[in-house]
Amino acid sequence: MSFQPLDKINIEYLELVVTTKCTLKCKDCANLIPLYKNPYSIEFNVIKESLLILLENVESIEKFRILGGEPFLYDDLDKVINLTLKEDKIKKVEIVTNGTIYPKNMKLIETMINEKIKVVISDYGDLSKNKDKLLQMKKKYGINAELLKIDHWLDYSKIHCRNRSESDLQQQYTRCNHQCMSLFNGVLYECPRCGHGMDLGIIEKKENEYINLLDDNADNIGEKLIKTFSGNKKFISACNYCDVERNIKKIPVALQL
Repeated sequence: MSFQPLDKINIEYLELVVTTKCTLKCKDCANLIPLYKNPYSIEFNVIKESLLILLENVESIEKFRILGGEPFLYDDLDKVINLTLKEDKIKKVEIVTNGTIYPKNMKLIETMINEKIKVVISDYGDLSKNKDKLLQMKKKYGINAELLKIDHWLDYSKIHCRNRSESDLQQQYTRCNHQCMSLFNGVLYECPRCGHGMDLGIIEKKENEYINLLDDNADNIGEKLIKTFSGNKKFISACNYCDVERNIKKIPVALQL
């Protein structure tokens, strides 16, 4: 994320989680989706209200990724896409799917026929049983669809507290610092793993590590954006629950539980 003065905040990359429901149970899912015993979808009004509040406080969002879970399991996906199309501050939109589901809802398909939208299909081999059919949407409907070949994942390891020192935590944060900002259930997190870890009750919630866009005073949102995500560049709690090394281990993709 790049920051200028308070009224000139530009988010380079933002993930929007629409559901924790998924068609796969990947053992090494970085976002911890298989740990949800009762997976759920986010109410559209929560997504709409929180996103509009965020947009009021930023100049632009360059890349906006819609994911889950599996986003094609989300009943109001067409509404979310239409919302992003109406907002000029959102420049590019990607829908990230695991290739297991082909949408049959023509209303949804029609919303994806736009140069601003791209469907990114993760190629998990035989698991992604509808990847070729999804890719054919490009010829059939003119939808911008791309098959993403993935030969490995990175091993962030199981989520448990490592009891690291503050200096080790800062080093951990510096080594990662991917700035994968995540909007999840009305709350803005600096790290998706942090968001899901807190939602699951594994990581303790600390108010200075997230912004509740629906509960916080609207006048303070812009100020909190800078303070939380740019000001001190300090490690966050999730750094104690994750392994990121210079030579991080590469592992097979999408191994199923």
